Amino acid sequence: MSKWEGFEELVQVVDCGSFSKAAEILGISKSHVSQKIAKLEDRLGARLLNRTTRRLSLTQIGESYYRRCSKIVGELEEAEAEVTQAQLEPRGVIRIDCIAGIMGERYFAQAFSEFSVRYPQLTLELRYHKHMDLQDEDFDLAVGLKPADPNYLMQRVTHVHFHICGSPEYFARNPIPLRPEDLLEHNCLIGSTNLWEFKKGKREIEITVNGNWQSNSAISLRVAAIEGVGIIRQATFTVARALKRGLLVPVLEEWKVKHSDIWLVYPQKRFLSAKVRLLIGFLMDYFNPLPPWHHDEIID
Repeated sequence: MSKWEGFEELVQVVDCGSFSKAAEILGISKSHVSQKIAKLEDRLGARLLNRTTRRLSLTQIGESYYRRCSKIVGELEEAEAEVTQAQLEPRGVIRIDCIAGIMGERYFAQAFSEFSVRYPQLTLELRYHKHMDLQDEDFDLAVGLKPADPNYLMQRVTHVHFHICGSPEYFARNPIPLRPEDLLEHNCLIGSTNLWEFKKGKREIEITVNGNWQSNSAISLRVAAIEGVGIIRQATFTVARALKRGLLVPVLEEWKVKHSDIWLVYPQKRFLSAKVRLLIGFLMDYFNPLPPWHHDEIID
């Protein structure tokens, strides 16, 4: 008996919940499946399945063995699918949930556009969101902040750095903050959070800022800051042009402002389709080693 013989049959029986269904999927007889598992148990010297006329269940040691075998079977199927799909030209629809705002509607839209030009046989369906919602699983790939749900696979595609800045007019009326704590004396324009986090060497500090302007629009916050309303905490791609033109002045540059990671998220499957693998690879190349906003003109 082969060292590996029987473990695929075991996985299929457990997944199907019966010998008959497993035999049908494997294309062999029910008795052959039973014999394979019996020989596997004999070789291991342990009972893996509890069999009754009404139900089928794993023994305690069988549960542990099944988990390992299931992972092996999944990886083998993934390897075969990868080889097979590599020979085919990817076609069909890719449904994408993407973060809204400048990040998604400018930079990821630009990346998706270049992908479509390169692979015109694929159709992209884009849906934008403020917050990633994985309850509706009718998607092939989601782009956004890291979700808390562990039932999804994820891959970091890029990260976003933030700047603390204000207009020259504002700092003509107010002292330039030299420490994060100084922000408590300033009018801070609040976006998604009023908790601003800083790090300098081993020192980390969180400041709960306050101000008379709040908005869920990064562009409106930038406009208000340029007009001298107060100080903002904004991503590089939002304020780069304003900083370059001197419309905004960066402060607290010796402090690192906590950055955000952007993730590619997809449902757990034994293998990804070739079309989704192709898009993931394209996005990883597109946003690395430096994202486009480091060498691109930022839109207003």
